[in-house]
Amino acid sequence: MKSDFVKILVYNYLYEFSLVESKIKDKFMEELEGCNSSKLQNKLLFLHLSAEIGSKFTEDISQNTIKINKLRYPIIVDKFSNYKLKWNLKKRIEFAKNNDLLTDVIAVELPHLENKREGILAYDLLESSIQIRNALAHETFNVTIRRPMEVLSDEKLRYLIIDDSNFSTVEDLRDLKDIYKSALTYYFYLKEIEKLL
Repeated sequence: MKSDFVKILVYNYLYEFSLVESKIKDKFMEELEGCNSSKLQNKLLFLHLSAEIGSKFTEDISQNTIKINKLRYPIIVDKFSNYKLKWNLKKRIEFAKNNDLLTDVIAVELPHLENKREGILAYDLLESSIQIRNALAHETFNVTIRRPMEVLSDEKLRYLIIDDSNFSTVEDLRDLKDIYKSALTYYFYLKEIEKLL
């Protein structure tokens, strides 16, 4: 049975993740709307369009089956905000990284919370945060983080928890499972990313 502290930790992480996710998605759409490059907007629409067409079929059709020749069928975007983009956060930040969008967020190197020499790129933090979110939300704790990030020390985590009004209690962190220590670490980094937004 999970302790009250673990339940609060999971709730706080999922809440903070959702908050950051929503703000990034909104900012992504704002940047696309403000972008005067129809080439960039068309690129996004072509990537999104084949998945959209494929979802209308009742049979299972591979994404590779539906291809659109963008040289013959250019799309001119009138008002991009009217277009409902169904991409999740991962696809949006990947597209943003490859097309110089959201640079004031994903390209920022955040200082390590334990004053280590090298900072941590917000993009990498977000990628790993998505995996942690999926593990916590679906209770599948077999999460593999592609680029492992050093988990903050128990002492640092305790200090951050005590200083955070979203936690009413703290328990002995030595007995906490690794997934929860990772979630705590990423929770505090998500709060740093939120400041950028």
